[in-house]
Parts: sequence; C-alpha cells; structure tokens
Amino acid sequence: MGAAAARPFAPGLLKLLGSGSFAGFAFGASDVFRASLAVPGWLGVSSAAALLGLWLWFGQLLAVVFWAAGLVAAVIKARLPNRAAWHVLLTFLAGAVTLLLARKMFSGGGIRRTHVGNWGPWVLPLCVVLGAWVTARLVVRGWARITRWAFIGAAAVLSLAAGVLDSWAPGDYLYLHVLLLALGLALATKAVDLMRLPAIAKRGALAASLLTLPSLVAFPSSRPARELLAQPTWAGLQLIDYAQFHVDFDHDGHSPLFGGGDCNDTNASVFVGAPERPGDGQDSDCDGLDDPRVSTLSFKPFHAEADLAARQTAERARHYPTVVILVDALRFDRIGKPRFPNLAQLAQESIRFSHVYATSATTLTSVPAMMSGLARPGTGRDNIAQSLARAGQSSCVIAPDAIVEHFQQLGLRDPLLSFSSHETIPTDHAAGWGVGDTVSTSDQITAAAIDRLDSAQPPDLLWLHYFDVHQWDALEGPGLPGRGDASLYDAVLERMDASLRPLLERRDRVNLVLLADHGEALGVRGVRHHANFMFQELTHIPLLIRMPGSAPATVDTPVSSTGIFNTLRALRGLEPDATADGSLLALVGAKDVGEGPGFEGFDRAQWSFLYGQHRLLYMPQRQLVELYDVAQDPFEHKNQAEENPRLASELLARLFQLRNEAP
Repeated sequence: MGAAAARPFAPGLLKLLGSGSFAGFAFGASDVFRASLAVPGWLGVSSAAALLGLWLWFGQLLAVVFWAAGLVAAVIKARLPNRAAWHVLLTFLAGAVTLLLARKMFSGGGIRRTHVGNWGPWVLPLCVVLGAWVTARLVVRGWARITRWAFIGAAAVLSLAAGVLDSWAPGDYLYLHVLLLALGLALATKAVDLMRLPAIAKRGALAASLLTLPSLVAFPSSRPARELLAQPTWAGLQLIDYAQFHVDFDHDGHSPLFGGGDCNDTNASVFVGAPERPGDGQDSDCDGLDDPRVSTLSFKPFHAEADLAARQTAERARHYPTVVILVDALRFDRIGKPRFPNLAQLAQESIRFSHVYATSATTLTSVPAMMSGLARPGTGRDNIAQSLARAGQSSCVIAPDAIVEHFQQLGLRDPLLSFSSHETIPTDHAAGWGVGDTVSTSDQITAAAIDRLDSAQPPDLLWLHYFDVHQWDALEGPGLPGRGDASLYDAVLERMDASLRPLLERRDRVNLVLLADHGEALGVRGVRHHANFMFQELTHIPLLIRMPGSAPATVDTPVSSTGIFNTLRALRGLEPDATADGSLLALVGAKDVGEGPGFEGFDRAQWSFLYGQHRLLYMPQRQLVELYDVAQDPFEHKNQAEENPRLASELLARLFQLRNEAP
C-alpha cells in the first residue's frame, strides 16, 4: 500500500506547495511594501526579499500541514464515512496551527496572571476547531459551490482584522496579529487550491520561494539587516520571533535561528549575554572567547562638588519633608509645555536635569533601581526607605492598588514593603487584564498626600506613585477623547496636572522631587506603549528637584536614575552611600565633570550603557549594536556604531562586564 498510496499524493503535495506559495506571496506584499518604504536602496530590496521569503515559506509550511492532514484523512476515510474524514482533516489542521500560535500568544507576563491567560491557550484552539467542524458540515451539505468564496471571504476578514488591529494598537497584541494572519493564510491557501488558477502562477510562486532562499538564509547577517529586525510591528518579523520561540531546545530564551543569540542550543548556560566564567573552557556568551573582555576606558566617578549656594540649600533641605512625585510613564518632552501649567511652573523654579535615563522601561526594574542606587539591586541591598529607617526617619508610600499588587510579584525584593506606612488607593483593576484600571486616582493620591503632610507627625519621606498617565489609553471619564492617538495621553496628563496643583502649592514647605519611572512610545517606531526596549522615548525621563530657597538651575550632564538614591539621602541629611551612584545635587553648577562612571540599564529585549554624551544600545537576541551621541542627536536617529567602532566595542565590553557581575 505504501508506494501505491503515496503516488496520488505526490502531485497533490506539489499542487498544495504552489497554492501555499501563491497565498504567501499575496500576504507578504504588505511587508514588502513597508520594508521598501522604510529602508532605502539595496537594503530595502534585500530586506523585502527576506520578508517575502518568510511568507512564502510559511505558506508552504501550511501547505505541508494540509497535505499531512490529507494523509491522515485518507487513512481514516478507509474506515469512516467521507464526511467524518473531511471533518478530521479540517479540524486537525485548524487545531494544530491554532494550538501552536495560542501557546505563544498567551505567554506574556501580564495576561498569564489572568483567568484568560490560564484557559486561553486551550479554549481558543477549541473554538477554532468547533468553527472548522461547522464549516466542514456546511461544505458536505452541498455548499461546495461557494466553498472557495467562503474561504476567500474568511481569509479577507481575518486579514482585515489583523490590519485594523495593527492600526488601532501598533506594537500591542502582536501574536494575536500573527494568529489572525496565519489563519487567514491557511484559508487563503485552501482557497487558492480550490481556484482554477493557471499552473504557471503557482509554479512561479514556488520558484520565487527558491529564489528568496539565499536572502532568507543570510538574513540578518549585516548590521542594517539587524536594524530591520528591531522594527517590532511588521508581521513578517513576528514570524521570526515565533520561529525563535519554538526553536529553543535548551529553553534558555535564545534561539539559533535568525541571529537569535544562541551558539549552542543544547546548553542552557550558553547564549549571547550569558555570564562568562574565566578559564572554564567554554564560550558562554558566544563572543568567540573563553575569558570575558575588559574595557580599557576609564570609568571614574564625576569629579564634581556642588557650589556653595547649592550646598547651603541642601543643608536647609533636611528640615523639610521630602515628597517624591513619581508619574508613571511621563515623557520627558512634556515638561515645560504651557498645556500643563503646574508642571511648567515647577520646572521654571526647580533644578532641572535634562538628560536623565532610567535603567529600564519596565516599572518593576526601574523603580527598585532608583530606590537603591544600583541598576540591579540584590535581595540584601538597602533601599531609600530602609536607609531612612536605620537613621530613625519615617517614610510613607501612597499608590493605587494596581501598583501595589504589581510590586508584590517581586516577593521579598518588593521595595514598597520597606516603607514605614502605606496607603493604597482602590481601583477597578481586578476587573481588567494585567495591571490595568479605568478610573482616575490622581485626585485621591493628592488628597491623601496632603492629609499625611498635615498630620501631627508627617513622614520624612513621602513617595507618591501617580498612575493615571500610565493608563492614558484605558481611563474613562467625562472630558476625555475617545481611544486613539497621543491626544488622549496629553488629555490625561492635563487632568493630572490640575490634580497636582494643591500639592505643588506647598512647595515652599517641602522638598519636591518629580520624576518618571520610564517614558511612553506614543507611536514612535510603531509602538504605542512601553516595555522591553531602551530607546530614547522610553527611558529618557524628566527630573525636577525643588527645595525651599533653592535657585532654578539646569544640569545637562547625562546621568542615570540610580542617582536618585543618594540624592534623597542628601535631602534627608544623610551621608552618601559609597556603594551607590553619587548624589545628583553635586552636579549643580559644576563644570567639566568628566565622563563619569558609566551607567548600565537592562530590559528584556535591549540593554543600554551611558558614557558621557554617548549611549550604547544592544539587543542580545538580535546582536545589534547601536551608538548614539545624545547631545548632538537627542532622538537617536543616527547610529554611529560603524563610524566609531572602537568606542562601541569598548562600551559593549564594559556592559558585558557589568552584566556578568552578580546583582
């Protein structure tokens, strides 16, 4: 039976491969067009070819799945009625593809903590299987004439849904986007197979897949190609991420495919960015060397001391309570704008730090870093609340319940547990996904802060976590525009600015420190919100410090948010902690302070290192090195890694060295 049964399927396989290639060609046209527009010249053409190849081969993969399902159906058909065989065929195909995609789609940390994240990977494929079963019954009952149009229509609807999703939420729900396109491609492949297309069309698409194979194999061998991989919203690039997710046999989070950063996929301790142990005979970080590289540059602290007036102001500051106003996801470029008058007035009266960078675009890593003075604080590290307690001073944190519960994921490393007292503002976040809420809490936080300051024993340090701006795309209420573009972000910030006014009116009786934990993308690089990356719009944060009697000043020295720790210690009259980055107040009025010690930052998809006016960005899973002059190029448009390879190499070596050190 083997040879005889295989012969009818051989031409069937070639036909399906041609259909899958043709459907993949049609679906890849969008990515090809976008890549050609975004990347000029030959790179655009070669990148487009690689993206087109991805879609062609993905279409062929689905064709093979169809063919394999046909084999299974043929075996079952010998024992079951024809109707049951086709039911099995369609449901097997739909269930297998959806199950693989759903596994990745529901793997995010936020959705995993919800009920949807628990049952979604199983319920979604079940729903698709049921839909496939119903479709099969309709086909068997005599709807064969419109079958091809039903497939085409369903594929068009799914593709349109993916396009609407991409426009409505660029950068979000990426694997839902891929799921819709994959199902659409599967239906399109079947529709093409049912249509009477000329054989040359299918054969031409199949030949195109072979022509694009060289570019697909080489992709991404060059730096520009790796830069293309940094674009997070193209569907074809999500196919790469999807492939890397499944081809990671040692489960270390890295893949050998498409520059995924794993040079040994059988050893979970070997990948780009892994700790390198000298003399162990193993290249753990995939740099071709056994021992870690050591940079030859000097990373000494700033040689600066605040001028006399600044020191006298800081000396007086210890007699006033210190209020930290942390505005979650506040962009640095919103400070000083007339639309936000209270923030603008505070900026005019404050010491304004113009180049402060967070150590992460993720709250759970950024806030502990600024509270402890280290980019990656260990479990035994004192944060600002603990250091104040050791000095006999009190502290209080006021935050929405969504933030409090979010930090509880850190367990014993939760910095909020260290405060002397806590006040939690209720929201409706429990009814949503992840840490989201739809109600404003700014007025309640300000009112609670004023009550604390007016109490018989106000805290020496009052830490306020404002959350409305973070929820700009989810808040509901009168006066807010509908969900859409960045105008909603500014509308929410405008309302929060008004909420801050009663607190800012007390600025002559308290020390005020206003900052953000990270920024917000608002459509830059096709991303709507934040997380995982370290780009300028996500980690360049505002920092304003106003003390009673202090004169306005501007500090342009690029610094890290880890300096907040010793800055708050200085405001509370404590000596600096020598194991952490120095107080930022020492830079007020200082000249020629040097390059400084260098400041590292780490997020899941990207790392950073700030050295003087240069900032290095590194994607370990893409092995992409970017170097920017933040003084001359504040929005990081011109990558100087190839123009200044020595500096890029030295900073990367230092970054790897810091990454190797234990937290």
